[in-house]
Amino acid sequence: MPSEQMQAIIDALRDHIPQHGNLTVEQHRAMHDALLARRPPDKDVRIEATALGGVAAEWVWAEGVPADQVVLYCHGGGFRAGSPRGSRQFTGRLSRASRARIAVLDYRLAPEHPFPAALDDVLASYRGLLDAGHTAASIAFGGESIGGGTLALAALPATRESGLPLPVSAFALSPLTDLTLSSPAISDPAGRDPLARDGRQFAEAVRDYLPPGQDASAPLVSPLYADWPGLPAVHIEVGSTERLIDDARRLIDQARLAGVPATLEVTEGAVHAFPATAPDTPEAEAAIKRIAQHLSAAGSGWAASRLARRSG
Repeated sequence: MPSEQMQAIIDALRDHIPQHGNLTVEQHRAMHDALLARRPPDKDVRIEATALGGVAAEWVWAEGVPADQVVLYCHGGGFRAGSPRGSRQFTGRLSRASRARIAVLDYRLAPEHPFPAALDDVLASYRGLLDAGHTAASIAFGGESIGGGTLALAALPATRESGLPLPVSAFALSPLTDLTLSSPAISDPAGRDPLARDGRQFAEAVRDYLPPGQDASAPLVSPLYADWPGLPAVHIEVGSTERLIDDARRLIDQARLAGVPATLEVTEGAVHAFPATAPDTPEAEAAIKRIAQHLSAAGSGWAASRLARRSG
């Protein structure tokens, strides 16, 4: 059962969040921006505008957190909306829990910039971190919703294909991992997802993200179909009623079959990307702790990198 706090959020979403069907891009962005304004960062969180590899970004960190461990983070927004501003509260809290600084990308949005523009921005930013002296063993990828699946997770095989060293690990909140939209929960008429009652917005988002003729099952489009052997450890957080729950389960199964350390946490009744979208709930607090544990456990490299920097 969801907590009282989570249930209150679910009830509010069902009453007040319009469905995405037939929204224009401008309406989608305005609605998303209004939601972002409700999640300011905590008072001890520091924010600094930057550019990584020529891509605009924000550094977010809790006071006192050193600069030697980094999460390269991709916000959500259905390819068409969102900005680093909406991730400040979650990433600040994750910084505090993980003792890492979070680089939140302001990647290019569709439909003005279709695939592979956003993914190219992730790779350029990663190169920028490496060029600035961060080691691959000190960097993890992360993201929420499409930023978690189609960007952070797809960036793993893209990084390998580009010849760059792989990051130490990755995590995703409620990721979209299959842009063919063949996961059963997406079109389930009995779905209970308060943020996606019929799943139409996924088709609209994919339509705007993919250029004409692009194969939706290409590995760098849909990480579910990537070649997973040899990729780093991955952790996914998802709510039990989400339309993207099968995307999460299928990807974790693929990763495990390939021998990749992969963990999935399904939280009963939680809303989409709940660690970021329902921050003041016990479910979100627990998820942030699990993500921090994943980053630490996957990264003996994190600890080794920290020791190497200190000894240097």
